[in-house]
Amino acid sequence: IGPFPIVFGSDAKIARALIYLAIALITIMIAWFIVGSLALSFKPPEAGWQW
Repeated sequence: IGPFPIVFGSDAKIARALIYLAIALITIMIAWFIVGSLALSFKPPEAGWQW
């Protein structure tokens, strides 16, 4: 069966959708973090980005 015990039926669609959603959220968060750090590193300190 593999790592996922639910393979057949309507539960498989729900599990697959949840897995895809989690992967998409993690990818968006990583991309957001990378873009944010790049923007922080390229902006001058007086632009209001002090933490």
